[in-house]
Amino acid sequence: MNSKAVKFLTSKKFFEIAFVVVIFTSFIFWVSHILWYGEPSFEWRVFFLNLEDFQGDFTNVVGYSGLRDPYNSTYYTNLQEKAYPPLTYVVMYFISRIVDIEDYYEADYFQDMYTVPKIMIFIIMTTSATLIAFFESIRHNLKDSYLMKLLVSSAMLLTTPVIFSIERGNSIIFVIALMMAFIFGHDSENKVLKELSLIALAIAAALKMTPALLGILLIYKNDWKAVVRTVIYGLVMFFGPFLLLKGGFSNVSLMFRNIGLNMDWYKNEGGLTLFCALIQYGAPASEILFKISGYFSKLLCIVMLIAAFKFRRKSDVIMVLGLALIIFPDHSGYYNLLYLVPATVMLLNEEEKHLYDIIALVGLISFNHLYRFESLNGATLDYHTSVIIMTVYCIIITVANICSIKKTNKTSISSDEPSAEEKQAVRPKKNAMSRIKEVEE
Repeated sequence: MNSKAVKFLTSKKFFEIAFVVVIFTSFIFWVSHILWYGEPSFEWRVFFLNLEDFQGDFTNVVGYSGLRDPYNSTYYTNLQEKAYPPLTYVVMYFISRIVDIEDYYEADYFQDMYTVPKIMIFIIMTTSATLIAFFESIRHNLKDSYLMKLLVSSAMLLTTPVIFSIERGNSIIFVIALMMAFIFGHDSENKVLKELSLIALAIAAALKMTPALLGILLIYKNDWKAVVRTVIYGLVMFFGPFLLLKGGFSNVSLMFRNIGLNMDWYKNEGGLTLFCALIQYGAPASEILFKISGYFSKLLCIVMLIAAFKFRRKSDVIMVLGLALIIFPDHSGYYNLLYLVPATVMLLNEEEKHLYDIIALVGLISFNHLYRFESLNGATLDYHTSVIIMTVYCIIITVANICSIKKTNKTSISSDEPSAEEKQAVRPKKNAMSRIKEVEE
C-alpha cells in the first residue's frame, strides 16, 4: 500500500474525523427517521423493550430499596434482580423517601414511578449531572484542539450505549466517568489528584464490582502503596454500606446468592458474552456450550492481561482491560459496551497507530452508531459481531506486542555480543602483550 495512504489511514486526525462524522451522521438519520415515521419508526428499537420498561433500572431499584432489605425483597421481581452491591441500594433508599413508597408495595409495581413529578425532577437533575461528568471526563482527557475535543465528546454522548443507558436509568455512565478519572489520574504526579483517582475507582467498584479489575494498572506500575490504599478505600466503600441495611453484614452471603441466581437467569442470547454471540450465529444453546465458551473467554482474558504487563502502548492495555470487563463475566448487559469508552479515548489520543488499529475503529463505530438498519433486524451483523471484532483486535494487539518484545530481546542480545571486527581487534593486542612478556623473560 502507498506509504502516504498508510500514513493517512493511521493518522490521529483520520481516526477522530471518521468517528465524529459517522456518529453525527448516524444520529441525524436516527432523529430524521423518528420525526418522519413517528411512533411506528423502527428506530425506537434502540431502547429496551421499545420503552415499555422506561427508567426500569432506576425506579425498580428504588422500590427494592425502600425497606432497606433489598436482598430479601420479592416485590415485583424475584431475587435474581436484587444483586447490586449495597452502596446502590443505600443511595436508592434515600431516593425512595421522595415518594409514598407504601403505595407501590401495595400495587407490587414500580415502573410508573417516573410519572411522579418529584421523581422526574430528580431523574432530570441526576441524569444531567451524570452526562456533564461523562462529557467532561472525555473532553478533559482528549489530546487535541479545543474544537476537536468538543466534537469527539459530543459524539460520545450520541452513541447507542449512552442513549440506551439514559433510558434505562442505569448508573454505568457515572461509573465510566469514575473509571476515566482513575485511568488518567492514577499515575499523576499531583498527589491530591492521584488520591482522588484511587477513591474514584473504589466508588466505581462499589457500584458495579467489575471495575475493580482496573486496579491491575497499579500492579503493572509496581505501585504497591497505591494498591494497598485502593484496597482499603474499596473495602470501606463496598462493605461499609451493609451496615445501613437491615441485617448488616449478614447480607453479604445473600448478595452473592442473588448474584448466582442472576447469572443462572440470564443465560440467554441477549448479552455480550461469547456464548451469546455463538447463539446469535446459529449454535444450539446448551449448558456445555455455555461452560466451554465461558472458560475460553476467561482464559483468553487472563492470557491477554498477563501479556499486558509488557505492552508498549497504554491504549493497548486499556483496550484489553475494557474487553475483559465485557466478556469475562458470565452475564454482561448491553450497556457494558461503555467499558470501551476509556479505550476509545486512549486510541484516539495515540500518536503511534498501526494499520490493524483500523479494525478497532470499525468495531467501535459498529456498536456506537445510533441508526438501526431495519433490513439487518434479526441478522448476525449486530452488537454481537462488534464484540467479536473487538475480541479479534485484542488478540492481534496481544500477539503484536509479544512479537515486538521477542524482537527487541533478540536485538538487545545481539548488540551485547562483540562483532567479528571487534574480536579481530582484540586478538593482536593479546598477542603483542604476550610477546612483551616473552622478551622480558
